[in-house]
Amino acid sequence: MDNAGNCNTTADHMVIEVPTFRRRLARGRCFLHILQLVAKMIISFFFKQPRRKKAIKANKNSVKRTTSLSADSLEPDETDEFVLCEADPSADAEDLELAEVIHEPEDDAPPTAQDVHDGKVTSTIRQATIAEMCLDGVYIDPAEEKDALKLFPKVAGLAKKVHDSRVIHAEFQRIVADPGTGLPTDSNVTELARRNATRWGSEYQCLQTRRILGKAVDKLIQNPNLKLGGYAFNKRQGKLALELETLLEVIDIPSQMFQSKNRPLITEVLPYMDDLDYMLNNITEAHDLCDTTRVAACAGLRVLRKYFALLDECEAYRIAIVMCLDRKLQWFRGRKWDDAQIADLRSLVVRRFNESYKTVGPTASNPSMSIPPTSTAESLSGRFSRRPGVSNNSTTSEADNIHTYLDSPLSMPSGTVIQYWNERLTPPPGSTVIATPDLARFGLSFCSCPGKLSFQACLHIC
Repeated sequence: MDNAGNCNTTADHMVIEVPTFRRRLARGRCFLHILQLVAKMIISFFFKQPRRKKAIKANKNSVKRTTSLSADSLEPDETDEFVLCEADPSADAEDLELAEVIHEPEDDAPPTAQDVHDGKVTSTIRQATIAEMCLDGVYIDPAEEKDALKLFPKVAGLAKKVHDSRVIHAEFQRIVADPGTGLPTDSNVTELARRNATRWGSEYQCLQTRRILGKAVDKLIQNPNLKLGGYAFNKRQGKLALELETLLEVIDIPSQMFQSKNRPLITEVLPYMDDLDYMLNNITEAHDLCDTTRVAACAGLRVLRKYFALLDECEAYRIAIVMCLDRKLQWFRGRKWDDAQIADLRSLVVRRFNESYKTVGPTASNPSMSIPPTSTAESLSGRFSRRPGVSNNSTTSEADNIHTYLDSPLSMPSGTVIQYWNERLTPPPGSTVIATPDLARFGLSFCSCPGKLSFQACLHIC
């Protein structure tokens, strides 16, 4: 699901239809939506979005009454019409020309409920970040802000000009094909990518292709007959363009996982999201970058952390990582979790395993035998229940114990984590693999959770 608040309401009411559903403990979040919010936040510092107006019709014979529309008051219904603002009082002639050039039919579409939610999130966090970064000495001066806001309209505007005009397109292709232009020989890029208003990834592609074809773009703009001088970068915009491309690239890396044929799993997505946090933080603290870039990175980081913190509501994320052989609890220690947090996580994993996955019967393991002395769940009598030289459990049941698993060293499975647990659920004939069916079912339930979640995907961990 996406990150709108009404999804929590749905999760709370799902128990009526599915009694075993664990409410918000099983409510997954869509990582792709989080990435989109981060990207929208960053792009907002480099692209002045057209203002919308709301035309309200009382009836079909009445005259339209146009009023300003803010994100907070946006409640579209079947009687509303949305049109783009034709003029911005604060815009200069170049602003108006660029806004007109990059206008796409998709821009006229009425905003969806998700658009409204996303707009509120980015607007609130954007203003707070600007204010807080200013207190830290990172201040976007008006001249830099103006250059930044015109950056992407110039990129997308030129791409549209090239594609829409036969004359300009033919000249551009001639320049690109000319060996004397000096374009990279190891690239097969020959066209400027166009902006798609419904896909943030198109912004990254626009910047990337403009950089790769930079020498051809410069020659095209310098042609006085084409009158494209307004799309040239000044020195600061050239630096901002490279920095913005870098910012969007760190988001594009994890987003590529969602564009593959196979749906990514939680165990694959979480490390990428953690890396994204690390990189955005480094960009925020890089003093050699423009202030706009640093503030944009910080705002994107705040969006990421806002939703990352909400992952704690769902136990699946933490348990899935713990049930990876090469991560377990150590993965969280490496991310500066303290001993108390690790102990709480261990208790959660043990409790969930014992409640829903441990087999009750003569072959079930006795948790008190293997709980380490530091565990808060230790039974005081546990250390007296084992006779010297005698095991109360078979080799298989001892191996099928959650504490045995948690206390064993990290290891790298030969295949995927899913393959590992499948083998221990039902070992192949003649295999030396020890069956651990309880742990295997536990591991498969959580490690198979997709990173782009729906209720259907969560039901198997109820």
